[in-house]
Amino acid sequence: MTTGPRPHPVTGQLSRMLYVDDSGSDRSGLVIYGWVEVAPAGWAPALRAWLDLRKSLVHEFAVPVAQELHCTKYVNGRSQISTEPPVRFRRSGAVLWKDLGRAVAVRCLETLAACEHLRVGAVFRQVGAHAGRRYGAAKFAAYADLVHTLDDELRRDATYGHVTMDGDDRHYRDAHRSLRLDERHVIEDPVAHDSRLSQWTQMADLVAYAANLTLDRYPGNAFGWDWYPRYLAQRDPHGGPRLLAPRTQLDPPGPREWGGSARPA
Repeated sequence: MTTGPRPHPVTGQLSRMLYVDDSGSDRSGLVIYGWVEVAPAGWAPALRAWLDLRKSLVHEFAVPVAQELHCTKYVNGRSQISTEPPVRFRRSGAVLWKDLGRAVAVRCLETLAACEHLRVGAVFRQVGAHAGRRYGAAKFAAYADLVHTLDDELRRDATYGHVTMDGDDRHYRDAHRSLRLDERHVIEDPVAHDSRLSQWTQMADLVAYAANLTLDRYPGNAFGWDWYPRYLAQRDPHGGPRLLAPRTQLDPPGPREWGGSARPA
C-alpha cells in the first residue's frame, strides 16, 4: 500500500494573478502591501484598458507612454512626467507639477475603478513609528503572512495563484518557499518585475500608494485621503485595506465572480 501526500485536485485552475507592491514608511511605522489582480482570461482586456489610458495621457497631459508612473515621485511633484505641461498647470511661468501629477493619478484611479476585469486589495500592519532596523524585518514578516493568507484563500477555493512582486529580494522568495510544497496553492517563487518596464507593477504601486494615503492621515496626505474609498473600494472584495495579523486568517472575501463590482451587494 502506497502512502504519501494527497495530490492536488486535477480540476484546480489558476484563478488569481497578483501584482504586488509595498508602501508605508519608517516614519509612520506602517507596513503596507497593495496589489491588482486578474483572472487569466481577463489579463489581456485589463491590460488593454490600461494601455488605452496611457495613450489618453499623451493627449491630455503630454505624458509619454513609456514614462514610468511612480507615485511617490510624480504625485509629489518630484518627477517631470510631462514633456509639455498643459496651460492649466502653469502659473507665472512655473509648472504646478504636484497638481499635474495628482490629476494624472486620478485619471489612473478612474481607469482601475472602471475595469471590470480587475480586483484590488491592500493589507497593513502598524509596527511603531521610527522603528529603525525593526521596520525592515517587520516588512518582510508581513509579506510572509500575506503569502500564507493568500495561500489559505486559494486552498479554500481549490484554485491556484501566482504573484509578481516589485523587487527581487531573497526574503520574498523565502516567504513563498516557507509554504508546504505538497499543499501550496500560491505557485512558484514571486516573479520580480522592474516597475520602469511593467504597467502592472505601476498599477500595483498606485493601489499601495492610495492605501498609504488613506491610512497615514497626516495633513500632507489630505489630498488623497479619500482616493482608496472613492475609487478603489468598489474593486476590493473587502472594501478597503485590511489589518494583517500575524499568521491569522483574515475575514473571508466577498464573491469571487469576475465582472462588475467586486464587492457583495
